[in-house]
Amino acid sequence: MNSTYNNYFFNEFYAENGGGNYTDRSKWIPFFSHVADEIIKKFAPKTVLDAGCAMGYLVEALRGRNVEAYGIDVSEYAISNVCEDIKGYCAVSSITEKLPENFPQKYDLVVTIEVLEHLFPEDGAIAIKNLCSYSDTIIFTSTPDDIDDKTHYNVQRSEYWCREFARHSYFRDLVQPMDFICNWAMLFKKQSIIENVIFDYEINMRIERARNEKALQNNKEIEALNIDKQELSRKIEVLDAEKKELLTKTSLCSSQKDKLIEKIELLKDELNAVNTSYQVINNAYHSVVNSRFWRFTKPIRKFNYYLKRVIMAFPVTRYLAKIFLSVKRNGLKNTLKKIKAKLFKKTDKLTKRELDLQRKTKFDKNIKFSIVVPLYNTP
Repeated sequence: MNSTYNNYFFNEFYAENGGGNYTDRSKWIPFFSHVADEIIKKFAPKTVLDAGCAMGYLVEALRGRNVEAYGIDVSEYAISNVCEDIKGYCAVSSITEKLPENFPQKYDLVVTIEVLEHLFPEDGAIAIKNLCSYSDTIIFTSTPDDIDDKTHYNVQRSEYWCREFARHSYFRDLVQPMDFICNWAMLFKKQSIIENVIFDYEINMRIERARNEKALQNNKEIEALNIDKQELSRKIEVLDAEKKELLTKTSLCSSQKDKLIEKIELLKDELNAVNTSYQVINNAYHSVVNSRFWRFTKPIRKFNYYLKRVIMAFPVTRYLAKIFLSVKRNGLKNTLKKIKAKLFKKTDKLTKRELDLQRKTKFDKNIKFSIVVPLYNTP
């Protein structure tokens, strides 16, 4: 058997190529348990062959669910690490050769996961022929793009494998998805009547067209939702900016409010002081008004009041009163000067000779004057 798939392949090499350590049961048993559950749910097989079973994880999972599962693999190392309970159901064998004699030669279902890309095209053709001889239903997976793995000799797209299986009248079932294993997993069934194959493909094409139309409609709705989302995002940004502005204004208003409260308190204190002063003055006023002196001097105040009216009623007395007040405020000397200035007031009008003299006057320098004329609120 092939020595390529040894301890290094299933441990370091498998991990380096992104598969992880294949001997890690805690990682792979849950995966193959899920695959086994889906196989039973979709096909309810009594017998299953895992072609390329490696360490028998799928065989173990199916046997644990009362399915008669068998497995073959080209790696002696992998088969040596199969669980003890199923070692009698897994054997070292290549899918390009006949099955072991102690294995059933027909199965309800054949599963081959990531195997044929490890074979050269001519060996792959032999393997497909053998697989088709074991069952009418085959689950098949082979990576469509992993060309970096050095053990991959025949990496092909799905149409290549569909053609190879079609050579044996096995056609891809386009209705049942096998994505519980991987996205590129395919289901092949034996179809002897070509009319049924065409019918199935036409049904699938109609379904695919409906799906594409639905996807297109969904894309349009998503685009519309994205536009609405962008518009809403823009509105949210505007509202956030307004919110920040309002918070700033609120903060300013709060600060102004505190200042106004302080001013109100100060004004209250001033008002209290004014009220206190008013009360003191009012009390003093009433004290004066209610005093005996104020009552006794009332006739004198009345006489003084009428005397002022008599004085202001006549021009001569009014003029004498003004002179008396001026002497009292400014003194006799200043009062006499004012009287003299009014009596002998000199006119400011220039004579013709003085005007001619001013016009003929020439200055050593060209002097410019600015004249400001008030135009608003003039006296």
